[in-house]
Amino acid sequence: TTPAELQVRFLNAVMIATRLNPIAFQDPAVRGPAAELLNGCLPQIQKLTPAHYPEAAGRLQELNSGGLTNFMSRQAAENRINLSDHPLEQLITEADETNDKHFKRELLERAARLAQKDGKLRQAVDLMVSKDSAEDVKNECDTHSPTDEFLNEIVTSSLKDTDLETSEYAASKMYCPLDRTNALRSIAVGYYQKRDRVRGQRTLIAAAKSLNDGEDGTVKAHASLALADAFLRYEPAGAQDAFHNAIESINKLPRPKNDEEKQFYLSLLPLAEDVIKAFRTLAVQDRGAASALSAKIRLEELRACATAGIDSSAKP
Repeated sequence: TTPAELQVRFLNAVMIATRLNPIAFQDPAVRGPAAELLNGCLPQIQKLTPAHYPEAAGRLQELNSGGLTNFMSRQAAENRINLSDHPLEQLITEADETNDKHFKRELLERAARLAQKDGKLRQAVDLMVSKDSAEDVKNECDTHSPTDEFLNEIVTSSLKDTDLETSEYAASKMYCPLDRTNALRSIAVGYYQKRDRVRGQRTLIAAAKSLNDGEDGTVKAHASLALADAFLRYEPAGAQDAFHNAIESINKLPRPKNDEEKQFYLSLLPLAEDVIKAFRTLAVQDRGAASALSAKIRLEELRACATAGIDSSAKP
């Protein structure tokens, strides 16, 4: 059993930890764990630190009633939204007025999707981005970015409507450099297809700058090969540098340990196809440069793919 002295010290720490500003307890992520902690410790507080019991019991009662108040507040907000003739504006109003940060985030995301549905794409972009705190932004690229996924939907739909300015606006708000790189590359191609070389070139260069900020790995290697292909097709003068950057990204892929080899080779399969296509296209324009660049690829599996691309290209 735990010595009584240690139990008392722990219970004192619980009391200190739950002495928070009432505004902090409006956040369910704070209120819930605090209520759970006090609820679990209350019998021991009454037994071992009775002087703290009135404070602990009172705080627990406040926290539980606060949860009910918060629920009722949410329900009232939902009723106002459902009854409103202008649900988008009402969603924004409710988001501005709530102190519940999780509910605020939910409301802003719903508003963004409604704005998207209504064709108010720039407003949709601004609303979706506004829901994220600085901490959210920092964590977005660790695994998968739902915000970037939404912004990419805006980029794609705007490109279909040849609204390249809105596409570019959405891409500029993306958090993850590689997501932004791929979006900007697609937008650049759209400008070139409209015969707007000035904007196409500017956007392609912006994509290359964004690529430099991306984290090394297979995703960056994919993005760099696709960007090199775009340079080759639309700005041949910059293709050599773009291919050098792609090879540099490929060469930063680590060799696997024995027990990871199968997973590593599976991850290379899509990349291998990109390498074949990119070097096939390069070889059509400059076979010598393609051969020289392929020799710089350190991973023999991908070097063989580059060679296969060159060999399968149409000979001049």
